[in-house]
Amino acid sequence: MADPISVFDCDGHIIESIPEMAPFLDPVDRDVALTPSRNRQGVFASLDDIHYPRNVRKSGEVEAPRRPRIDASNHRKGSGEDWVAFLEKAGVSEAVLFPSEGLSVGFFQQADYATRVCHAFNDYISERYRKVDPRLHPMGLIAMQDVKEAVKELRRLVLALKLPGAMLPSRGLPLHLGHDYYWPVYEEAASLGCALGIHGGSSVGLGADTFTDPWAARVLRHPVPLALEFVSLVITACSIAIEICTSGSLKAVAHGYCYSKTAWIATITSTRPALAIRAVSTTILPVARCSSVAKATNGFCRT
Repeated sequence: MADPISVFDCDGHIIESIPEMAPFLDPVDRDVALTPSRNRQGVFASLDDIHYPRNVRKSGEVEAPRRPRIDASNHRKGSGEDWVAFLEKAGVSEAVLFPSEGLSVGFFQQADYATRVCHAFNDYISERYRKVDPRLHPMGLIAMQDVKEAVKELRRLVLALKLPGAMLPSRGLPLHLGHDYYWPVYEEAASLGCALGIHGGSSVGLGADTFTDPWAARVLRHPVPLALEFVSLVITACSIAIEICTSGSLKAVAHGYCYSKTAWIATITSTRPALAIRAVSTTILPVARCSSVAKATNGFCRT
């Protein structure tokens, strides 16, 4: 009899709750979150300039649901307890959980605020998700606005909080992720052997700012930021020449060359970490330090 198939959800999402997160915030930030001024509430920046509900038509008519909603539990939707109930009912073995509102941290203009919020967020998800059930693997946040603080927080969230890694903002930062300003973060990730993830984020600045249809904006905000940062990491950070092969696959030339139909390996220098980047994934997987990488990404890519 064949072994049963284990299902691992690699794109789950945390639905942040400000009241749940508030106890982990610095007191000055807690006051802002719980006693907002000028009708502003929360700790995160907006992901999009479109705020009206998607089920309200321009005429003002509320569109009826196309199918009834089925909830996993009576717990708060998207909470750690709700996720555990979903795993049980859906037969899913484990789940990696990405931030939702937290994907906007790249838009924070004050580095000290970004650092405090990321620290609090990581304590929050450790307590309210990771410790709820070991099958839940929430990804942390680091403030890329201050690389030194980002490196410290990455080390803390992996070693002390036992999180699998951190998400990098796909939108909002003044520099693309391939810029050498951010390389210390990648070096630390390689040293820790943890994952760094990139997820689609805001549609602001992607040419969709004038869209009046939220679904049209959503078409852009998931793939386009990933494409921009992928190009930045592969070409800018790694100084790789990409050649189109006659077979239609891609060939990357750097310190020799690496060939794959589904993945690229980029080596920066012998003293920099090698990054294995799966073209079909939102996650950057750090690989061991070396000038060439062999049998990476499950054998898809070889040098």
